[in-house]
Amino acid sequence: MKLLKLLFCLIVLTGCSSTPQVRSEYFYVTGRIFVPKPQTHEVRLYEAGIDPGVPYEETGRVNVWGPRETSREAIDKELKKRTRQAGADALLDVQYSQDKADELVLFGKVLSKKKYASATGRTVVFKDGSAQTQL
Repeated sequence: MKLLKLLFCLIVLTGCSSTPQVRSEYFYVTGRIFVPKPQTHEVRLYEAGIDPGVPYEETGRVNVWGPRETSREAIDKELKKRTRQAGADALLDVQYSQDKADELVLFGKVLSKKKYASATGRTVVFKDGSAQTQL
């Protein structure tokens, strides 16, 4: 019986732990699919208005979001991971924001007022011939 109680407590406590979960999505804009880059490939992030200084081709768009307490480092890590998976070299026009979800009001009380940290950017491949497309 004690074992069952202990097991139940572990399951409940594990379910209650809250680690920020960062999510992301990628949209192709060219219709071309590129071979994913290895994890050792360094992805550069360029905030809005900064030009990489080399010729490039836009390939898609990455969106990342997580709970309000998600750190900028965690957001950047997910941006880079998704960019590598898309086979891109860099992310341009990266914009960070804090979004507020819709509020659910019931009997005059606000029941939901969640905020989300998010970022978005355009994936690009540099035109130096290093990007490989899949058939």
